Amino acid sequence: MTVSKSGPWIAGAVILSLLLAVASWFFAISPVMASTGEANEQAQAQRDQNAMLRDKINKLKVQSGKLDELKAELAGLQRQVPPVDALADFQRQAATYAAQRSVTIVSVMVSPAAAVVPQVAAAPAETESAEPAAPTDGSAPVDTAPAPTATALDGFYELPISLEVIGTYANVLGFLSDMQSVNERLFLVSNLAGTGTQEAQAAGGRPATAVGDLDLVISGSAFVLTPTLAPEVAPVDPAAAPPALPVPPADKNPLVPLG
Repeated sequence: MTVSKSGPWIAGAVILSLLLAVASWFFAISPVMASTGEANEQAQAQRDQNAMLRDKINKLKVQSGKLDELKAELAGLQRQVPPVDALADFQRQAATYAAQRSVTIVSVMVSPAAAVVPQVAAAPAETESAEPAAPTDGSAPVDTAPAPTATALDGFYELPISLEVIGTYANVLGFLSDMQSVNERLFLVSNLAGTGTQEAQAAGGRPATAVGDLDLVISGSAFVLTPTLAPEVAPVDPAAAPPALPVPPADKNPLVPLG
């Protein structure tokens, strides 16, 4: 019985092939697969991003088709809350309603504008059983929870306006209704103070009155919403000469090291 001398060579070739396969996996195939996986993940992320952009573009296309409608809506809102105080227009409109209702405007008082600060509701308690800490000196417990704060709305202002009008009861109420419902300018009434009149002759800018006429002081507010713009940048004159650059002194060699 003879033993083939090629057996060890075959076994060595098989082991070498396995080692080459393992080395190829770690040094060639595995990095390529890892980079391929990363590339696939990046490609999927890019496809998701493209889908989001397409959705935004489609929404913008729909909105652009309604641009004229949105402009008209904006113009209507700006008539209710203009970007400037427009007090002359407000008083002119009030005079028109007064003339239509046979009402006399005795006085118009406008107070300085103030920034509108929205009301902030108090935050609810975290637990129903939460109670303020009791002081050690025996006094009443004090609630140490911080009070809610509010900040003024940027560019939104309130103009307090007070009008005193005199006329018949029905006409004055009609004027008040016109100022709130017919008038395009938003006018929020906060207080009414009415007094019945007696028969009197016209004097001192006040009209003649009869018994039962109404002298009404209407206190309210008009509003202004100024547009918030980005800070202006000074325009650049293309014909202007460029600024002079600093020039080193002629007696100094820049190639010589300091010290």
